[in-house]
Amino acid sequence: LAFKADWVARDHLAFLFWGDSGSVAARKNLRHLLSRVRALELAQLEVQGEQLRWVVDSDVQRFQRSLAAGDWLEAVGAYSGKLLAGLTPESLDFDDWLAQERDGLHGTYRDAAIQYAKQLEGTGKALEASELLLSVYKDDPLSEDVVQGVLRCAALSGNRSLGLTIFERFTATLRSELGLAPLEATAQLGQTLRLE
Repeated sequence: LAFKADWVARDHLAFLFWGDSGSVAARKNLRHLLSRVRALELAQLEVQGEQLRWVVDSDVQRFQRSLAAGDWLEAVGAYSGKLLAGLTPESLDFDDWLAQERDGLHGTYRDAAIQYAKQLEGTGKALEASELLLSVYKDDPLSEDVVQGVLRCAALSGNRSLGLTIFERFTATLRSELGLAPLEATAQLGQTLRLE
C-alpha cells in the first residue's frame, strides 16, 4: 500500500498475499491482518468500501516526486536500492508482483542515473558522471549505452586506464555471453582511448 500510495482493492491484496488459499480464506486473512493493523492506530491507513490506501512518505515516493520534477540529482539520491531488498515472500503471487515492481523501479533508476550522468558530463564533471555510470554498469554489464558513457567520461577526465579496462571487460563479456561485438560507436570510443 505504501508503495502504490493509491487505492488498492481488498481482493487484489488478498490475492497477492494468500492467492493459493482460496478467496474466502484469503479475505478472512486480510480482515484479520487489517484488524491487527488498526490496533497500531496508523492514521494514514484509509478504508473506502472495498479499497484501502496508505499514503506515507517513503524513499519510493521521494524518488518518484524527484523524477516528475526532472531533478536527477535528487532522484538518484532518493533511490535506496532494490525494493524491499532482503524480503523473501511466501506467496508466489506476491513474489511475482515484487519482482516486477523491483525491475520496473530499478529500470527507472537506471534511466535517471544516465540522465544525471549526462547532465554532469555536460557541465564538465566527467569524473562524477563516470562514478555514477560505473555503479549502473555493475548491475548491468551488458548495457552498451552505459559503457559508452563510461568511456566518454574516462576520456574527458583523463582516466584512460579505467576506460580501457571497462572496454575490454565489456567486449569480452559481450562476446562470451551473446557472441556479439560492440557497436561501431563503442569500438570507436575504445580506439580513441587506445590512441591517447
